[in-house]
Amino acid sequence: MIVAAVQWVISLATFEEESFDCGIIPVADADGRLVGVITDRDICMAAYTQGQPLHAISIQSAMATDVAAVH
Repeated sequence: MIVAAVQWVISLATFEEESFDCGIIPVADADGRLVGVITDRDICMAAYTQGQPLHAISIQSAMATDVAAVH
């Protein structure tokens, strides 16, 4: 399973989504706590609304943060 770091840029998330053939990746902070998720739609919308290259957009600015983990 892939988990993105909150400090990544969305180009890294895009690469991982393509590599793992998935459309959503959980995002964790430095302590490994779930802080959000990034979806392929989040990436598309961030690229469109921010008008920057993917390597210049942080995951933190595009991810959904209202998430819950179930064990």
